[in-house]
Amino acid sequence: MLEKARERFKNKESRVKIIEGDAQNLNLEDNSFDFIIAESVIAFPDISKTVDELARVLKSDGSMIMIEMTAEQCLSDELQRKVFSLYGINEILNEEEWILKLQQAGFTRIEIINAPVDLIPYEINDINQSENINLDFYDLWDEHNNFIDQHPQLIGFRAFRCYLT
Repeated sequence: MLEKARERFKNKESRVKIIEGDAQNLNLEDNSFDFIIAESVIAFPDISKTVDELARVLKSDGSMIMIEMTAEQCLSDELQRKVFSLYGINEILNEEEWILKLQQAGFTRIEIINAPVDLIPYEINDINQSENINLDFYDLWDEHNNFIDQHPQLIGFRAFRCYLT
């Protein structure tokens, strides 16, 4: 992803600085960002640590948009284990649990951005595919699509707009 970002911005006059880091422990100053976008990032590391860290680096009048996987209903223990194994996560939150985590991190205004919540299976057709993608990842993508086909309406996503003030 870093390689793709560098390629995307290399010929543009932009103040974008691309850095590699750990979302749970950002090597960045407090209150340093006006705006944060996180798409399919926060569900993978420790959610509480990551949301706390993003709140730390966001300016007090800043905002964050995040799009994250969400449980659409209560999952049985067996389905939870399957989701954890498939996606490499340790927990899957429903909408209310996401809101609670965000509030605990200090976000005082949280809006749900109106978007379809269903995950729709589709073929990978990235016109800028990386040369070094392991073929196992394509198998994983097929597993994801099969899971969504077999268990429609269990997992979706939410888009949140979050403010500290």
